[in-house]
Amino acid sequence: LEIHIFAIPAGSRVQIGQADEEVEIDNNTIEADLAAMIARIEACLLAQKRFAGDPIEIICSGDVKWDHLTKIYNILFGAGLTDITFRMTE
Repeated sequence: LEIHIFAIPAGSRVQIGQADEEVEIDNNTIEADLAAMIARIEACLLAQKRFAGDPIEIICSGDVKWDHLTKIYNILFGAGLTDITFRMTE
């Protein structure tokens, strides 16, 4: 499952897989937005009949705030998704 993270003026936008599932992580509502993001990811995993051990690949634009990236990673790991990798880009 690919998780794309893009910077936006208010924080970041997370695209889940190839679907139109997106969640905005706003600097002012980050905790609630992260909870909404993990709920959508869990729903996506269930719909695609994936398991917690299936690989997750994070693809992050270079201008995403480090704080957002680490919080997104931590929430994924905390949800039991432990096979998380990063796609290297130039």
